[in-house]
Amino acid sequence: MANSDTPQGPILVPVDFSPSAAENVIFAAEMAQEGARPLIVLHVIHDRSDQPGFYHKRRYLPSYPIRDRAHEMMDRFLERVWARADAPKPPSDTRVLLIEGIPATRIAEIAEREGVDTVVFNAAPQRGLLYRNMAQRVVNRCSRPLQVVRPQRVNPLSAARSELGPVASV
Repeated sequence: MANSDTPQGPILVPVDFSPSAAENVIFAAEMAQEGARPLIVLHVIHDRSDQPGFYHKRRYLPSYPIRDRAHEMMDRFLERVWARADAPKPPSDTRVLLIEGIPATRIAEIAEREGVDTVVFNAAPQRGLLYRNMAQRVVNRCSRPLQVVRPQRVNPLSAARSELGPVASV
């Protein structure tokens, strides 16, 4: 029987399609399988002020509607993550969510709505969604207790870059 202090709810892993986000997904999937817990992979579509409504594939290429581009990027990102040699099979109860808004606010809202008690973040500063203080901003906005987990893997960025390769520029 599980200890009452042991998290039992879903594991939330926000992603920005970066190599460190790939590491976070793998780490969260391993946690989900070990604890027989659901996994939620979340991307917050943050509408940039310089190109409202669009994500760029590359600066010199045409823009695409932001929601369509985010779906395409998430599909490609997860295909590459699950194809990695060190990745577990995706948990059967994995859900993928794409929502629009301000990342910290929307991550906290999803954590509340879904009854999440564990959020997997990377503490290293990254370009994109997962900055050093993102976890703190989410915890500050969330009224329920959250366990924030930082993956402890050997040299995750070099491994991710070599296997994941470039996914997309956001």
